[in-house]
Order: sequence, then C-alpha cells, then structure tokens
Amino acid sequence: MGQAKDLVDRVWDAMESHDLEAFDQLIAPAIDFTMGGEQAQGADQFRPFLEGYLRAFPDLRHEVVDHVESGETIALELIVRGTHTGPLQTPQGELPATGREVIWHSVDYVKTSGGQIASWHVYTDNLAFLTQLGLVPAPA
Repeated sequence: MGQAKDLVDRVWDAMESHDLEAFDQLIAPAIDFTMGGEQAQGADQFRPFLEGYLRAFPDLRHEVVDHVESGETIALELIVRGTHTGPLQTPQGELPATGREVIWHSVDYVKTSGGQIASWHVYTDNLAFLTQLGLVPAPA
C-alpha cells in the first residue's frame, strides 16, 4: 500500500470514528474539495460540510472496491453506506431524517501533498442516493 492510500485510510478512520481533531491534522488548510455541485475551498469550508454529513449519517462507512495510486495521487472506487438518522443540509434546504439506509457508489480522486489531503474530488451516483432517500421515484 502506498502513502496516498494510507493517508486516505487514516482520513476515513478519523471520519468514521468522528475524531475531527485527527481529521483536521490530515487535511491541508487550503484543500480543494468538490462533490457533485458542492464545493469547499479550504479546511474551514470543508469541515462544516463533513460535519453535516456525519450529523445526517452518523454510521457512514466507506468500502474500497479498487484503487489506483501514482505518487501522491490516488483514484478509488467505493461503496458508501449510511443510515439517514439526522437532518441533511442540501442546496434546496434541510432534509429531515428519513431513517433509510442508503448505499451508493462513488469514485474519489485525491491528491496529497506533505502528508495531507490537498485535493479531493468525489464523483458519486446521486440518482441512486436520492432514490434511496425517497426524493426521486425509482426508475421503471
């Protein structure tokens, strides 16, 4: 396992155990983060985004299906799962907890620098996510 994979695993361990102080040490102050249409520039914008997801999905878990690593860059294919037990802030407003378990696929493209995450771009299956939350009808 390379250094980038080890660093990403440590980030998920901190995230999934809600150890945000450890998480803060692993994220570069000027991190560039995107997920779908949402962006966070810098750790001060990224941490509230993460806190919102952990509030909505306190049991959030990531399973790495496959990964490719080159130097300080890594791309990962993931299965992400969590139970929606808290409110989720969306661009359209707050979504109350649905109590539903959601499982979605994601590809994350991560760049590291100096032992920290410098850039994290998430490409996820938003339709599956929204369908499982009951916000979009299931495809026929």
